[in-house]
Amino acid sequence: MESRPLNPKAWGLSMRLAFRFAFIYFLLVIFPFPYPIYPVGNLDGLTLLWNKAVPWFGRHFLHVKTTAMALFSDDVFSYSQLAFFVVLALIATIIWSVIDWKRKNYERLHECLRIYVRLALGCVMLGYAISKIYPEQFLLSPSKLLQPLGDMSRMTLLWDFMAASRTYTIFTGLVEFLGAALLFVPRAAPLGALISAAALVNVVMLNFSYDVVVKVFSFQLLLMALFLLAPEIRPLADVIVLRRQGNPRAECPIVSKAWIRYAILALQIGFGVYAVVSTVISTGQHMKSDVIASPLAGIWRADELIVNGQTRPLLLNDEKLLTTLVFEDGPHGQEREGGDFAIHFGDGSRQLFHASYKTEQGSFSVTSVLREDCEWWIEEKFRLCTADGIFGYTRPGPDTLILDGKLNGDQIHARLHRVRPNFFLIQSRFHWTIDSSRWVHEVNH
Repeated sequence: MESRPLNPKAWGLSMRLAFRFAFIYFLLVIFPFPYPIYPVGNLDGLTLLWNKAVPWFGRHFLHVKTTAMALFSDDVFSYSQLAFFVVLALIATIIWSVIDWKRKNYERLHECLRIYVRLALGCVMLGYAISKIYPEQFLLSPSKLLQPLGDMSRMTLLWDFMAASRTYTIFTGLVEFLGAALLFVPRAAPLGALISAAALVNVVMLNFSYDVVVKVFSFQLLLMALFLLAPEIRPLADVIVLRRQGNPRAECPIVSKAWIRYAILALQIGFGVYAVVSTVISTGQHMKSDVIASPLAGIWRADELIVNGQTRPLLLNDEKLLTTLVFEDGPHGQEREGGDFAIHFGDGSRQLFHASYKTEQGSFSVTSVLREDCEWWIEEKFRLCTADGIFGYTRPGPDTLILDGKLNGDQIHARLHRVRPNFFLIQSRFHWTIDSSRWVHEVNH
């Protein structure tokens, strides 16, 4: 891209207003980057401010009740915060326009904002990319494999679809990684913005179509990519659509001294290298960390069930009948002891818990991950929750398990045996050629 003169032509009124709004809005969304752009659980001063201001705004202007920000971006708080930011940006735009109405353009400030947005978007996309390349974001658990397709949420179905093909998951991660890496190089940033925008259009459509809980967050990322891509649309249209020579967008240098410009360039590339290396190392260390083993890991099916002293017949259509228990190892890098625990009922539904083991005592406690008072994604808060159930267990044999304890107020005694199902989804492999008999088998399995 060419350098633009230090005194470029004047912008139109609509362009100046749009830039002022975009500047304030993206600053509200991105700041305090490079401090973690998504500071879940970090009660820094800015988060405390939004935790006070956003509920007040929602209560008085949107007539909705909301508490502090949570893990997901689709709660009432996030939508209220989105509206709050839009209102703040509009008010700031009006004040800015009144104070600075003589300004003809914001070329230098525009370049500064593009650098800030590029680096922030690159870091976020990099994190998602690496978690797919390893892969870590999408995993198939035994409990999910036991769940009937018709009982899955759309989000679970999408997660399992991605997890079923490691090749496709890595491919999507590589696409996101390429776009993110190019965003750190000013000359290659337009291509990085184009690749990132294409990837994010697909991500946003999947999130909205499958009701994934980060719709607002992914849409914000798409807006950032489109903002970076906007000045490149006309040159791209000239070349691709109109088939004529395109004039590349000329950059306005932030400063006139060449050595400062080179220093800014080096800092951007250096920051990108640091972001890539640190993300790869931290994700690699997380994946290499020891898995917290569950002493009962596996799938266990009930042979006998006694609830509150009464023997329950093992009827498959009983929605309250405990038919199968699934104990899973704790994930890589998880701080709390234990792992996931799922109860599958006779009607095909399931209930998810976190299990904490006391192996020397032969017991474990379970806490539902759906309890609103137990924010399971925040380690310190989850540890303070009272358990929903406590069980003692014995192992008469390697494939036999006896449980005695309480769950949700019910006294439960169960005798179970271990099962080792061969899931077709896991066992099936890629085939270059498929004959008619195999095609019928694959479709109807």
